Amino acid sequence: MKYILTASLFLIFCFTGTAQNKLEKKARMDALKVKFFTEELQLTSNESEKFWPIYYAYENTKKEIKKSMKSEQRKLSEGETSETELKNSAEKIYALECQLSQQKKNLIEDCIPVLGVSKTTKLITIEAKLRKKIADRVKTRMENR
Repeated sequence: MKYILTASLFLIFCFTGTAQNKLEKKARMDALKVKFFTEELQLTSNESEKFWPIYYAYENTKKEIKKSMKSEQRKLSEGETSETELKNSAEKIYALECQLSQQKKNLIEDCIPVLGVSKTTKLITIEAKLRKKIADRVKTRMENR
């Protein structure tokens, strides 16, 4: 099973064209994520039907929070603002980080009834596993050039 996943990931990254636009790459990455999560969590079709809407809602909220955080971080890095504005930006970043943690907590709480405790526990680390696997593939690919 791991060999099939590894081979699939390798093939996905080997046959990507440089002329593809961002939407195609995003769609491919989303498909890879769905496959990876489904295999790692061993999701049944019933669990998948209930899990993915919860997860996508979490992803969308997370994306918006991170977008706001980047905006505030840019304000901090500009350095040409008053101390009051800098303090406000720092406080907003902290509040956004708290929101991000709360969203992760909500995801876990929402997934326990759907996936059970065991699979939800795996979910906590699965994103990091996927990022590591992708980074390893990219690194291998860059070394082979």
